[in-house]
Amino acid sequence: MLANGSDIQRQVAMASIAISGQLRGHRQALSESVTFLAAPTAPGKHRRVYTANTGSNLPGQLVRDEGGPATGDPAGG
Repeated sequence: MLANGSDIQRQVAMASIAISGQLRGHRQALSESVTFLAAPTAPGKHRRVYTANTGSNLPGQLVRDEGGPATGDPAGG
């Protein structure tokens, strides 16, 4: 479009190229800053199990944390 398009098509193509470049720059800056902001985590999993007690308020009540005692639930908790 830049080489063979009409004046309007060339303008649209140039605007698209400029905007794409700006977005790539923003995305790069964000990805670099997120690395510094991310909290270090210990290796392995840390799972939590919640119940909503047949309601819809989430996340609900914590019923078991990783490594915590069994709950006595026959479903495995």
